[in-house]
Amino acid sequence: MESNQRIDWYRVKVAPDLLRELSAPNDLQGFLQAGGHVALAFATGLMAVLVYLNLSPWWLIPALLLHGTVVSTFGAASHELSHERVFRTGWLNRLFLNVVCFLTWDNPRLYMLSHNQHHKFTLHQPDDLEVVLPQKATLLKLILVNFLDLRVLGKRIVDNVGLALGRPRGTWYTQLIAGADAVTRRRVFNWSRLALLGHAAVLVVGALSGLWILPVVVALGRAYGGGLIMLMGLPQHIGLVDEVNDFRLSCRTYYLNPFLRFLYWRMNYHIEHHMYPAVPCYHLPRLHEAIKHELPHCPNGLIETWVQIADILIKQKYDPSYQFRARLPGEPETAPVQATQGGASDAGLAEVARVWECQLCGFIYDEHEGLPEEGFPPGTRWEDIPEDWVCPVCGVRKSQFKMVEIRREAAAAKPRIEIDSLADPIVIVGSGLAGYAVARELRALNSDAPIQIVTRDGGESYYKPSLSEAIAQRKNPDDLVQSSSEAMSRRLRADVLTRTTVSAIDVAARRLRIPGREIPYSKLVLALGAEPIRPRLAGPLAGEVLCINQLDDYRRFRERLAPQARVVILGAGLVGCEFANDLALGGYAPCVLDLADAPLARFLPPQLGQALKTALESIGVQWHFGEGLVSIEPGGDRPFRCTTHGNNTLEADLVLSAIGLRPNTELARAAGLAVNQGIQVDSLLRTSAEDVYAIGDCMEFDGAVRPFVLPIQHAAPSLARTLLGAPSPVDFSRVMPIVVKTSRCPVVIALPPGGAEGAWEIDGSDEDLEALLRDGAGRLRGFALLGRAVDKTDEYQALLDRQASALAPLAEAAAAGSGRG
Repeated sequence: MESNQRIDWYRVKVAPDLLRELSAPNDLQGFLQAGGHVALAFATGLMAVLVYLNLSPWWLIPALLLHGTVVSTFGAASHELSHERVFRTGWLNRLFLNVVCFLTWDNPRLYMLSHNQHHKFTLHQPDDLEVVLPQKATLLKLILVNFLDLRVLGKRIVDNVGLALGRPRGTWYTQLIAGADAVTRRRVFNWSRLALLGHAAVLVVGALSGLWILPVVVALGRAYGGGLIMLMGLPQHIGLVDEVNDFRLSCRTYYLNPFLRFLYWRMNYHIEHHMYPAVPCYHLPRLHEAIKHELPHCPNGLIETWVQIADILIKQKYDPSYQFRARLPGEPETAPVQATQGGASDAGLAEVARVWECQLCGFIYDEHEGLPEEGFPPGTRWEDIPEDWVCPVCGVRKSQFKMVEIRREAAAAKPRIEIDSLADPIVIVGSGLAGYAVARELRALNSDAPIQIVTRDGGESYYKPSLSEAIAQRKNPDDLVQSSSEAMSRRLRADVLTRTTVSAIDVAARRLRIPGREIPYSKLVLALGAEPIRPRLAGPLAGEVLCINQLDDYRRFRERLAPQARVVILGAGLVGCEFANDLALGGYAPCVLDLADAPLARFLPPQLGQALKTALESIGVQWHFGEGLVSIEPGGDRPFRCTTHGNNTLEADLVLSAIGLRPNTELARAAGLAVNQGIQVDSLLRTSAEDVYAIGDCMEFDGAVRPFVLPIQHAAPSLARTLLGAPSPVDFSRVMPIVVKTSRCPVVIALPPGGAEGAWEIDGSDEDLEALLRDGAGRLRGFALLGRAVDKTDEYQALLDRQASALAPLAEAAAAGSGRG
């Protein structure tokens, strides 16, 4: 996964010689730790089998609890083995990782993707969703997981089934898989397939031999006895501070006795582990001794640790935004890396200098800047660095650990942009994905600029696309909230006004009108989003049609959604298909109406549309194509009777409209801004009014609106720089893919803003189809992928990007020629 976010982590300095010594893996110590833990699990499992064969069934309960306790702590083993720093011999790390992950149903390939992000972006959303604060813990949960917790194991089994089918579940896993290369994705999917086969074999052996205890010990070991790992594992981050660059504030170190340290792979030294992830677990106590003078107080034992945590959880119950900030011995002297600000001579070097990133800790080596403190002056090439050089952060040798070349623009740390003090704040109207994205980028570039966010909703930070996949994941609306408005206000150091409607903009006076007062602004960002298009229907219940465009809408929908409800969905576009997929997988009965003759008819060629139709029919989605809704009246067996153009009637419990979105332009139009389909902007996202900008679903650039997630993520960093006085045009020429979250049959669409002009070339069979859109000259203009063909997204996206780069000079020449004419 690629991110624009770079974090200048504070790390307590360790003498290079000592760090090099501590970072050296040792096979013998690795065997004592990994081999000892696996041997202990084998012994407890064998004991459970012997108790089952020879003693009373009542003795089996404590035997299984003991075995489950040992197996559950394999979570710490996979945590450490995924760094591949336990054994000096590389294949031994992978061998033991596969063994422990098989027993806990963890996919090691996917876990490594996730954990790599967690270390690079610890508790910084949206780049780390492995751990999201606030976390919760209750006594009931501890009791349940200690005795029997089929929920956790069941989720892991379902996750592996999804991966085996090439269909990851959940927003985080989907993002990770989408950002991985084809080889990695294939390895993730294949591991789950082999794991399922392996556990099936254990089940067959148990059935044929009559020893049902075997699958209970081998396949279900993660389902019972999980209380100890919960007690030891949750303290890593629970209750602490997110969105900071200091592991001493976001991680917790505490002391354990030697045996528990062994079971937990010394992950109780969690600050140390995050600061220097290349240090093997058995060297963490020595690392702790070397840096403890700069660490906060470390609780002694689980009792003191959980007394601290309980106090935090009680405070969070009354103040959800509360986070415990540990008292540090002294404030760190951090020096953020500055992007190069050179003249013409620097520019020539920047064109050829490369940038490298350590895949273990995220350390950046820029050939342009060199590393003077290590004796490498600016301009030192990667090839000229000695092979025995070690990463100054994690201690990994260049010759032993892969560092990969990355694009300069992806690697450069955000430079701090200084501005004159502003009399009035930068005001952002809207707290959705676009509004908060701009606020995050502003704060990353400048810690002092006043920011005010005005929103008519609750101001919660959540990932809007997750609304259409929550039911199948058994999540309620509150589970989707990543941060409250209070937490976002504190995190962004911004004033967030919630449940506040802006009634007018006075562009001459630079003021917004809200109930009871006016708000001045220096720069104004309109992140107004889009509004659902409401159907014009007859009948006394026409006003009961629901639309879902934000979290409040979704809460109302879920409140009215009864078990096994029949839901009529108007529209078989992106949103309609996603909700139909989600409802069907959640046990509901969705029925979709659309005037077209196939789902996603605006985006997909007919063959792919029909394949998607068939795939969703297999999970219970009903389709009525060529029909639209005319009226809604009281029903008989169900609340609503829906009548279509063809005079057909459908009984429904709920009616959900997903016929499209319209950019929210009323406020801008009333203020005199230029408006067409959306609020018109130039390449700097400037509207027709001075110091007023627009971003996201509400804006229109070059005659086309730019909805969806990727254009927002692409535009937000440039807009933030522009707002702070460093004009940065946004390049919208790149075709950006759309991921349709129909997990039964995944879809990826990448089309130019003008739409699908050209001829489709289709290949594949059944629901695994790829369609390439080519123009008259045979050039690739876009693509649509279905089913397992989505694995080729990166391949075709790279081809589109290369082609766009090759054609750019021709387009510029043509534009220059027309200008002279």
